[in-house]
Amino acid sequence: MTNMLQRNKDKNNYQLNIQEQLSSIYNEVFGVDIIKSIFLSEKYNCNLYLIDKKITSTFKSLSKKISLIEIFYLLFIFLNLKYSKKLKLKLKYYYDNIENKDIKMINKIILFIKKNIPSYYQSIIHERNYFMVYNILKIILNLKSNQTLFIIVGYGHYEEIYSKLLLEKL
Repeated sequence: MTNMLQRNKDKNNYQLNIQEQLSSIYNEVFGVDIIKSIFLSEKYNCNLYLIDKKITSTFKSLSKKISLIEIFYLLFIFLNLKYSKKLKLKLKYYYDNIENKDIKMINKIILFIKKNIPSYYQSIIHERNYFMVYNILKIILNLKSNQTLFIIVGYGHYEEIYSKLLLEKL
């Protein structure tokens, strides 16, 4: 797939360039996880399946569910992110060291969202998890006996997806 993408030699713009090109090809917004998945699928000569829900569908679901209180709460959080230097430094450290992050920290953040912004959690995490599990199961049903499926999902989705797949006894 990346053969279709024009490689930009400027490393700072490379990721952004790929995101923009993928977005124009598929009329969808792609994040870092998708870009890494593309490179890994090419590196290991694997098929790539995009199993997540379209972002437009996710935001449509969210817009129907979110309350005014939750909107204000999100605005409060985003304004704090914008103007709090201490919080910005923490987030920068967290982002720079994401590979070293403990899944427990991710789960704390998810529980905070689930408790304080339930419709956001429902649309952005929970519904997408079910959608991805459904797509993973469809793919598994079509696998040949000698094929392996390598699944990449964001940290915030891993535990729920994994537990749902275990319930299916995979």
